[in-house]
Amino acid sequence: MGGIIDNLGGIVADKQRQIRGVIESTGRPDEPATVARRLLPELVRTHLQRQLLAGTLREGDQVVEYRVARSLGISQTPVREALRQLERDGLVVTRPHRGTYVRRVTRRDAAERYSLGMELEAFAVRLSMPRLTPTDFAYLEGIIDDMSRAATSGDPGSNDHARSVELNVAFHRHIVESANHRMLLDAWLSVNPLNWRFTTYAQMVNPDPLFLAERHRTILIALRGGDQLLAAAAMRAHIWEVAEQVLPNIAEEVESDESTMI
Repeated sequence: MGGIIDNLGGIVADKQRQIRGVIESTGRPDEPATVARRLLPELVRTHLQRQLLAGTLREGDQVVEYRVARSLGISQTPVREALRQLERDGLVVTRPHRGTYVRRVTRRDAAERYSLGMELEAFAVRLSMPRLTPTDFAYLEGIIDDMSRAATSGDPGSNDHARSVELNVAFHRHIVESANHRMLLDAWLSVNPLNWRFTTYAQMVNPDPLFLAERHRTILIALRGGDQLLAAAAMRAHIWEVAEQVLPNIAEEVESDESTMI
């Protein structure tokens, strides 16, 4: 069945390594089962994100909860929790009595996300700049550095590659949150920024994750420059240049099955 999870050795090994790491860092080796239960939903979520980036899971594919759980040798509870988080992130949709599916994105959906997100983030840049401190600049630069390191994994289905996408979102979110405008943040979150960035990485032809990471330095330079109009323009260009590469690769309409549409 297309899109069903396979090749799970990596997630199991990652799970074991992360459990050992948390146990060592907390100094409480007597609680491995508790640590494992806490980590499992996040590890399942990361694994499914890897499948999306690698193209093993594609738009419209069904993600069957019990099959994922059985393949991983775990209960359905952490899988269910992971799918709920992915739905909040806008990556999957659950329909009553139908199941959970990878969300489909039409060209119009994507264009509206890019154009609205672009203006929201340009506005956020203007509001946040007077509030940004050297600590904020150092934090944003650290995110770019981490993003670049993660991007060099070279495997589009790796944990590091998925981490690069999440760091991309974290960079932009910090700017939006620094604007100190609650309604702006709510509007930005409603665009499903993680889904938006996953669409970028998944739909570009031969994407270069390192290039996508490093181009954030232009935004950082603009923020440090102090000119709000120039920085807002830099953010718009940052987003729309990618949109122009992605949008032609997305179908104009969903072919069938309204239940899997956004």
